[in-house]
Amino acid sequence: MSNINLFNSLGCYNSRSFHETLYKCTNELFGLTRDEFNERWKPRNAGTEGTLRGYTQPTADALFERWKATRDWKWLYEHPEYKWDSLGVSTFQTSATTLGGINLMRKHGVSPKKLFDWGAGPGFSSLLIAKNFPRCDVLVNECNADLRKIFCWFAENARVKNVRLVDEIEPECDAIQAYEITEHIEHSVKKKVGDPVTVLSSLLDKLTPTAYMLHSSCWSAENRYMTLGHFLVSDVDGKITKNTRVGMHFRAAMKRRGWEIIAAGFNSRPHLYKRSCQ
Repeated sequence: MSNINLFNSLGCYNSRSFHETLYKCTNELFGLTRDEFNERWKPRNAGTEGTLRGYTQPTADALFERWKATRDWKWLYEHPEYKWDSLGVSTFQTSATTLGGINLMRKHGVSPKKLFDWGAGPGFSSLLIAKNFPRCDVLVNECNADLRKIFCWFAENARVKNVRLVDEIEPECDAIQAYEITEHIEHSVKKKVGDPVTVLSSLLDKLTPTAYMLHSSCWSAENRYMTLGHFLVSDVDGKITKNTRVGMHFRAAMKRRGWEIIAAGFNSRPHLYKRSCQ
Protein backbone atom coordinates (compact mmCIF):
# COMPACT_ATOMS: atom_id res chain seq x y z
CA MET A 1 0.00 0.00 0.00
CA SER A 2 1.45 3.39 -0.92
CA ASN A 3 1.69 5.85 1.96
CA ILE A 4 -0.37 8.59 0.37
CA ASN A 5 -3.21 6.13 -0.31
CA LEU A 6 -3.73 5.10 3.30
CA PHE A 7 -7.30 6.34 3.31
CA ASN A 8 -8.00 4.80 -0.06
CA SER A 9 -7.37 1.47 1.64
CA LEU A 10 -9.80 2.41 4.41
CA GLY A 11 -12.30 3.91 2.00
CA CYS A 12 -12.22 7.49 3.29
CA TYR A 13 -12.06 8.97 -0.18
CA ASN A 14 -14.73 6.60 -1.44
CA SER A 15 -17.76 7.74 0.52
CA ARG A 16 -19.78 4.55 0.14
CA SER A 17 -16.87 2.34 1.07
CA PHE A 18 -16.06 4.49 4.10
CA HIS A 19 -19.75 4.45 5.03
CA GLU A 20 -19.49 0.69 5.46
CA THR A 21 -16.15 0.86 7.27
CA LEU A 22 -17.50 3.42 9.73
CA TYR A 23 -20.63 1.36 10.28
CA LYS A 24 -18.50 -1.66 11.17
CA CYS A 25 -16.43 0.46 13.55
CA THR A 26 -19.39 1.99 15.39
CA ASN A 27 -21.29 -1.29 15.46
CA GLU A 28 -18.35 -3.03 17.14
CA LEU A 29 -17.56 -0.15 19.52
CA PHE A 30 -20.99 1.20 20.42
CA GLY A 31 -23.41 -1.53 19.35
CA LEU A 32 -25.23 0.65 16.81
CA THR A 33 -27.69 -1.14 14.58
CA ARG A 34 -27.76 -0.40 10.86
CA ASP A 35 -30.80 1.87 11.32
CA GLU A 36 -29.22 3.72 14.24
CA PHE A 37 -26.05 4.28 12.23
CA ASN A 38 -28.00 5.48 9.18
CA GLU A 39 -29.71 8.10 11.37
CA ARG A 40 -26.29 9.55 12.19
CA TRP A 41 -24.39 9.26 8.88
CA LYS A 42 -26.56 10.04 5.86
CA PRO A 43 -25.63 10.63 2.20
CA ARG A 44 -25.97 14.29 1.30
CA ASN A 45 -28.72 14.91 -1.22
CA ALA A 46 -27.89 16.97 -4.29
CA GLY A 47 -28.59 20.63 -3.58
CA THR A 48 -28.50 20.24 0.21
CA GLU A 49 -27.43 23.52 1.78
CA GLY A 50 -25.29 23.99 4.83
CA THR A 51 -22.52 21.46 4.22
CA LEU A 52 -19.84 20.54 1.74
CA ARG A 53 -19.53 17.04 3.14
CA GLY A 54 -20.43 13.93 1.18
CA TYR A 55 -22.40 12.68 4.19
CA THR A 56 -24.39 14.64 6.77
CA GLN A 57 -24.65 14.07 10.53
CA PRO A 58 -28.26 14.82 11.57
CA THR A 59 -27.97 13.95 15.28
CA ALA A 60 -24.94 16.21 15.63
CA ASP A 61 -26.59 18.98 13.61
CA ALA A 62 -29.47 18.89 16.11
CA LEU A 63 -27.09 20.27 18.75
CA PHE A 64 -26.51 23.49 16.84
CA GLU A 65 -29.35 25.62 18.27
CA ARG A 66 -28.36 24.93 21.87
CA TRP A 67 -24.74 25.57 21.02
CA LYS A 68 -25.62 28.96 19.51
CA ALA A 69 -27.63 29.89 22.59
CA THR A 70 -25.13 28.78 25.22
CA ARG A 71 -21.68 28.35 23.63
CA ASP A 72 -21.29 25.71 26.33
CA TRP A 73 -17.97 24.12 25.39
CA LYS A 74 -18.01 21.38 28.06
CA TRP A 75 -21.59 20.29 27.25
CA LEU A 76 -20.87 20.07 23.54
CA TYR A 77 -17.67 18.02 23.62
CA GLU A 78 -19.03 15.59 26.19
CA HIS A 79 -22.29 15.03 24.28
CA PRO A 80 -22.48 11.48 22.83
CA GLU A 81 -23.68 12.76 19.45
CA TYR A 82 -20.91 15.34 19.02
CA LYS A 83 -18.49 12.70 17.73
CA TRP A 84 -20.44 12.50 14.46
CA ASP A 85 -19.67 16.13 13.64
CA SER A 86 -15.98 15.50 14.31
CA LEU A 87 -16.08 12.44 12.08
CA GLY A 88 -17.65 14.50 9.30
CA VAL A 89 -15.06 17.27 9.55
CA SER A 90 -12.18 14.81 9.77
CA THR A 91 -13.32 12.74 6.80
CA PHE A 92 -14.28 15.45 4.35
CA GLN A 93 -12.04 18.35 5.36
CA THR A 94 -9.17 17.64 7.74
CA SER A 95 -7.90 14.60 5.81
CA ALA A 96 -7.42 16.71 2.68
CA THR A 97 -5.74 19.46 4.72
CA THR A 98 -3.39 16.86 6.22
CA LEU A 99 -2.36 15.64 2.78
CA GLY A 100 -1.61 19.25 1.87
CA GLY A 101 0.52 19.57 4.99
CA ILE A 102 2.41 16.38 4.16
CA ASN A 103 3.21 17.76 0.72
CA LEU A 104 4.42 21.05 2.22
CA MET A 105 6.72 19.28 4.67
CA ARG A 106 8.19 17.12 1.94
CA LYS A 107 8.70 20.09 -0.34
CA HIS A 108 10.57 21.99 2.38
CA GLY A 109 12.58 19.06 3.68
CA VAL A 110 10.74 18.80 7.01
CA SER A 111 10.81 15.32 8.54
CA PRO A 112 9.47 15.48 12.11
CA LYS A 113 10.78 13.06 14.69
CA LYS A 114 8.00 13.55 17.24
CA LEU A 115 4.73 15.25 16.29
CA PHE A 116 1.88 16.25 18.61
CA ASP A 117 -1.53 16.14 16.90
CA TRP A 118 -3.63 18.44 19.07
CA GLY A 119 -7.40 17.87 19.13
CA ALA A 120 -7.12 15.08 16.58
CA GLY A 121 -10.75 13.90 16.73
CA PRO A 122 -10.88 10.33 15.36
CA GLY A 123 -7.20 10.64 14.45
CA PHE A 124 -7.41 10.29 10.68
CA SER A 125 -4.91 13.17 10.40
CA SER A 126 -2.59 11.34 12.83
CA LEU A 127 -2.77 8.12 10.83
CA LEU A 128 -1.90 9.92 7.60
CA ILE A 129 1.13 11.59 9.20
CA ALA A 130 2.26 8.33 10.79
CA LYS A 131 1.96 6.37 7.55
CA ASN A 132 3.81 9.00 5.53
CA PHE A 133 6.53 9.53 8.15
CA PRO A 134 7.11 6.02 9.55
CA ARG A 135 10.11 7.17 11.64
CA CYS A 136 8.02 9.85 13.36
CA ASP A 137 6.49 9.21 16.78
CA VAL A 138 2.96 10.60 16.37
CA LEU A 139 1.19 11.62 19.59
CA VAL A 140 -2.60 11.71 19.29
CA ASN A 141 -4.44 14.08 21.62
CA GLU A 142 -8.24 14.10 21.92
CA CYS A 143 -10.55 14.84 24.87
CA ASN A 144 -13.68 13.01 23.66
CA ALA A 145 -13.72 9.40 24.91
CA ASP A 146 -15.72 8.00 21.97
CA LEU A 147 -13.42 9.61 19.42
CA ARG A 148 -10.42 8.12 21.21
CA LYS A 149 -11.99 4.68 20.85
CA ILE A 150 -12.64 5.26 17.16
CA PHE A 151 -9.02 6.28 16.63
CA CYS A 152 -7.79 3.09 18.33
CA TRP A 153 -10.07 1.00 16.13
CA PHE A 154 -8.78 2.58 12.90
CA ALA A 155 -5.15 2.48 14.03
CA GLU A 156 -5.43 -1.24 14.78
CA ASN A 157 -7.19 -2.04 11.51
CA ALA A 158 -4.77 0.10 9.48
CA ARG A 159 -1.86 -1.60 11.27
CA VAL A 160 -0.14 1.69 11.95
CA LYS A 161 2.31 1.28 14.82
CA ASN A 162 3.97 4.67 15.27
CA VAL A 163 0.88 6.39 16.73
CA ARG A 164 -0.26 6.54 20.33
CA LEU A 165 -2.81 8.37 22.45
CA VAL A 166 -1.53 10.91 24.97
CA ASP A 167 -3.24 13.24 27.42
CA GLU A 168 -0.66 16.01 27.06
CA ILE A 169 2.34 17.03 25.02
CA GLU A 170 5.61 15.25 25.76
CA PRO A 171 9.24 16.47 25.78
CA GLU A 172 11.25 16.50 22.53
CA CYS A 173 8.31 17.16 20.20
CA ASP A 174 9.62 19.06 17.19
CA ALA A 175 6.27 19.56 15.42
CA ILE A 176 2.64 20.18 16.21
CA GLN A 177 -0.39 19.69 14.00
CA ALA A 178 -3.31 21.95 14.88
CA TYR A 179 -6.18 21.50 12.43
CA GLU A 180 -9.70 22.77 13.18
CA ILE A 181 -8.87 23.18 16.87
CA THR A 182 -7.73 26.74 17.72
CA GLU A 183 -11.12 28.19 16.73
CA HIS A 184 -12.77 25.82 19.23
CA ILE A 185 -10.95 26.89 22.40
CA GLU A 186 -13.03 28.91 24.87
CA HIS A 187 -11.59 31.78 26.88
CA SER A 188 -10.88 30.75 30.47
CA VAL A 189 -12.86 33.68 31.93
CA LYS A 190 -14.92 35.36 29.21
CA LYS A 191 -18.03 33.35 28.34
CA LYS A 192 -18.99 32.84 24.71
CA VAL A 193 -15.57 34.14 23.67
CA GLY A 194 -12.90 32.10 21.94
CA ASP A 195 -9.19 32.14 22.77
CA PRO A 196 -7.14 30.70 19.90
CA VAL A 197 -3.71 31.69 21.25
CA THR A 198 -3.26 31.07 24.99
CA VAL A 199 -3.44 27.27 25.14
CA LEU A 200 -1.67 26.92 21.82
CA SER A 201 1.18 29.13 23.07
CA SER A 202 1.64 26.93 26.12
CA LEU A 203 2.02 23.93 23.81
CA LEU A 204 4.39 25.71 21.46
CA ASP A 205 6.62 26.68 24.39
CA LYS A 206 7.18 22.96 25.06
CA LEU A 207 8.48 22.18 21.57
CA THR A 208 12.15 21.91 20.70
CA PRO A 209 13.92 25.24 19.88
CA THR A 210 13.68 24.64 16.14
CA ALA A 211 10.18 23.38 15.48
CA TYR A 212 7.30 23.39 13.00
CA MET A 213 3.56 23.93 13.21
CA LEU A 214 0.92 22.92 10.69
CA HIS A 215 -2.16 25.04 11.28
CA SER A 216 -5.57 25.43 9.71
CA SER A 217 -8.77 26.94 11.10
CA CYS A 218 -12.15 27.85 9.59
CA TRP A 219 -12.54 31.04 11.61
CA SER A 220 -15.79 32.32 10.10
CA ALA A 221 -17.42 29.03 9.08
CA GLU A 222 -20.55 29.73 11.13
CA ASN A 223 -21.22 32.81 9.01
CA ARG A 224 -21.70 30.57 5.99
CA TYR A 225 -23.20 27.33 7.26
CA MET A 226 -24.11 25.36 10.35
CA THR A 227 -21.07 24.29 12.34
CA LEU A 228 -20.45 23.27 15.93
CA GLY A 229 -18.00 24.60 18.48
CA HIS A 230 -17.04 27.92 16.87
CA PHE A 231 -17.14 31.38 18.45
CA LEU A 232 -18.38 34.58 16.85
CA VAL A 233 -15.78 36.64 18.71
CA SER A 234 -12.35 35.74 20.07
CA ASP A 235 -9.76 37.30 22.35
CA VAL A 236 -6.36 37.42 20.62
CA ASP A 237 -3.71 38.74 23.01
CA GLY A 238 -6.27 40.93 24.78
CA LYS A 239 -8.01 42.22 21.66
CA ILE A 240 -11.63 41.17 21.12
CA THR A 241 -11.99 40.35 17.44
CA LYS A 242 -14.88 39.26 15.21
CA ASN A 243 -14.48 35.81 13.71
CA THR A 244 -14.07 37.27 10.21
CA ARG A 245 -10.88 39.05 11.34
CA VAL A 246 -9.35 36.52 13.72
CA GLY A 247 -7.05 35.00 11.09
CA MET A 248 -4.95 38.11 10.56
CA HIS A 249 -4.65 38.73 14.31
CA PHE A 250 -3.75 35.09 14.92
CA ARG A 251 -0.95 35.20 12.35
CA ALA A 252 0.35 38.42 13.92
CA ALA A 253 0.28 36.80 17.36
CA MET A 254 2.29 33.86 16.05
CA LYS A 255 4.83 36.23 14.46
CA ARG A 256 5.27 38.06 17.78
CA ARG A 257 6.15 34.68 19.29
CA GLY A 258 8.79 33.97 16.67
CA TRP A 259 6.74 31.79 14.32
CA GLU A 260 7.02 32.55 10.61
CA ILE A 261 4.88 31.12 7.81
CA ILE A 262 7.24 29.42 5.37
CA ALA A 263 4.65 27.82 3.09
CA ALA A 264 0.91 27.54 2.49
CA GLY A 265 -1.28 24.93 0.86
CA PHE A 266 -4.18 25.42 -1.52
CA ASN A 267 -6.37 28.30 -0.33
CA SER A 268 -3.94 28.67 2.61
CA ARG A 269 -4.90 25.27 4.01
CA PRO A 270 -2.71 24.60 5.85
CA HIS A 271 -0.03 27.08 6.83
CA LEU A 272 3.38 25.64 7.64
CA TYR A 273 5.06 27.69 10.36
CA LYS A 274 8.65 27.47 11.55
CA ARG A 275 10.26 28.68 14.75
CA SER A 276 14.02 28.87 14.87
CA CYS A 277 15.67 29.92 18.13
CA GLN A 278 19.27 29.68 17.04
